[in-house]
Amino acid sequence: FVGDRAARLNGFQLGLAWTQTDERMHGVQMAIGANLAAGDTQGLQLAEGLNFADGTFRGVQLSGIVSATRGDARGLQISGITSVADGWMGGVQLSGIASAARRYKGLQISGIASVAQTTKGLQLSGIVNAAEEMQGMQLGTINVARSANGIQLGVVNAGVDVSGFRLGVVNVSR
Repeated sequence: FVGDRAARLNGFQLGLAWTQTDERMHGVQMAIGANLAAGDTQGLQLAEGLNFADGTFRGVQLSGIVSATRGDARGLQISGITSVADGWMGGVQLSGIASAARRYKGLQISGIASVAQTTKGLQLSGIVNAAEEMQGMQLGTINVARSANGIQLGVVNAGVDVSGFRLGVVNVSR
């Protein structure tokens, strides 16, 4: 009951400290500490601490500290501190401090920073939004996109190749 480890999960896994699946997880993982899933993951990961999916993820990750996926992900990540998708992410990332994704389509909301290499959709943060390529909207104190096609609303908006609407105290582009 302190921890639970299984090769594959089709159903429900509960552990006080941690839960872990070694191949795939289809169902629900719940732990106070951490949920770890290797391989394809579908379902819900709910933890006070850490959720981690090492492979394709489809579903919902809710954590007090960090939710992270190493493969492509579709769904919802909500974390007290940070949400990370190290592949393509489609859906919603909501974090108290930072949301980060390699390639993102959907909605990124964070208290401090929303970051993506490529984003299509809305980046919303209290301080900074950053993207290498942005299609959609950035709404924050500082918005940065090397290539921007859409709307930037903030105190400072910066980019190199910019098309669309920008409203800010300082707008910088080359």
